[in-house]
Amino acid sequence: MPYLLVPGITELAACSLFGVTILVLLPLCIWFIRPMYQRRALLVYKKRYVGLSLACAAFFLLEMVGLAISSLCMFEVIPSTAVTRLVHSIVQIVAVWASGAGFMCIETRFWLVFYETNINILMAEEKWCTVLDMKNNPAEQSFFLRYNQTLGNYRFLCRFLFVCILLHFMVSPVIVFLVSANLSMILYPLLFILFMVLHFKTRNFEFYDEFYILAEVRWIGVVLFPIAVVWIMAFFAGYYVQSLGHAVGFVVYAFSFYVVTIVYIVWLVYTLTKWVCQKMDSDPLMMMMMLSASAEQTTTTIATALEKLLAHRDAFRSFMNHLSHEYSMECALSLIEFVQFKQMVRDRLRENGTLDPAGTSDPVVTDGAEQQKQATTRGEMFGSLILAECVPRSSIIADDTVGSDDNIVRVKATKLYNKYIKVGSEWEINICSDARQQMTVRFDAYRSGDSKVDLDWSDAAMYHVFDDCLTEMWQLLKCSFGRFMRKAEYQRLQSLGAIAA
Repeated sequence: MPYLLVPGITELAACSLFGVTILVLLPLCIWFIRPMYQRRALLVYKKRYVGLSLACAAFFLLEMVGLAISSLCMFEVIPSTAVTRLVHSIVQIVAVWASGAGFMCIETRFWLVFYETNINILMAEEKWCTVLDMKNNPAEQSFFLRYNQTLGNYRFLCRFLFVCILLHFMVSPVIVFLVSANLSMILYPLLFILFMVLHFKTRNFEFYDEFYILAEVRWIGVVLFPIAVVWIMAFFAGYYVQSLGHAVGFVVYAFSFYVVTIVYIVWLVYTLTKWVCQKMDSDPLMMMMMLSASAEQTTTTIATALEKLLAHRDAFRSFMNHLSHEYSMECALSLIEFVQFKQMVRDRLRENGTLDPAGTSDPVVTDGAEQQKQATTRGEMFGSLILAECVPRSSIIADDTVGSDDNIVRVKATKLYNKYIKVGSEWEINICSDARQQMTVRFDAYRSGDSKVDLDWSDAAMYHVFDDCLTEMWQLLKCSFGRFMRKAEYQRLQSLGAIAA
């Protein structure tokens, strides 16, 4: 079919579209993505599910390149031969697959944001108590808390997403050859529905939103709405023009569709990346959040004020509410259970006589003196940390029926590892890779019964087993406390004497 409006004009338009896409728009999008890619391992970006954003952008860029190449074949800039027709078909399949995969990534990200928003709404309503004391409050476990390990788990959904993308790759040829490439647009209404659900669910929830997650999602909605209208019109217009068999009309339709789709991809990539980076870079406290968790970020005065806050009932509840607005509840929840575990082991050591008579010093150890001294210094504060009376005792720590007296500490430690540290765990905390690897080696060896790994499982060693995690969570909580200090609620608590002035 000759796609010619006026001889030469169609080819010129297709070549211009290809040139602008490859030489201008593609480098522009890569420039948008670069800052986010460079910071992909930082905590603040993990909170934003940056992996899904980068995957989404990559798939849409692949679609954009595919559309640009497809336009050369469709408008016969490249002479039509058996080889070029095969190349055109392959490019169409890749473009349809990349489009569907990109939509799946952003839909998965929308779902995770929606799920985590509901989790944090529950946390703001003090449902965090049920996370600690799961045994005694089963009736209070809501849908979002009950299925957090699967439907709200990032790694689980990424594996499910991979399977869906693989299946979509297998059916893409069917869509292109037997149905229509436009069928991939069916993913778009689902995306828009997810956005609307998220928007209406969170519109009355006043997030502190330090990570700008809701702000970005709502901005994406601004991008989606006009494109939704254009694509719906294009979907019906394409079938109408094809049914008339009007070559000129089809060329105008096809070229317009290419242009609109490519512009939309650039707009969406910009929204997913550059706009977010500019927002975060403009906030000095956000930059502080992106520093290493092991760095000394706050003063002793702030640390002392945080200790006092954790011991005061009203102040503790207010701070937990603040953390729910920052999507950072796992920092406090893990610290609570690690501290309770540490204090449980301390009590066992006191009973066994390996703690000083006053019960104020850390356990006595005999080997690896220098390393043990450093561990003791880190653990002194957490072993004596006082938590508010409103904090329930962890059901993991309180359960004395999980093992014999010889291995009960190891069993409880393993449960805490599975809950907070193991890759893909329900309340996975952000710690440095070296610390996570050391913990993984230790607890995998215990689970498998590997006798080749020489590890110290004594109570004195287990007293310090979570010290690295406690240190990193403490640093992150001090960062959150620094932002909490900007709130009016902080001033109110100061006036009540709940926080040091």
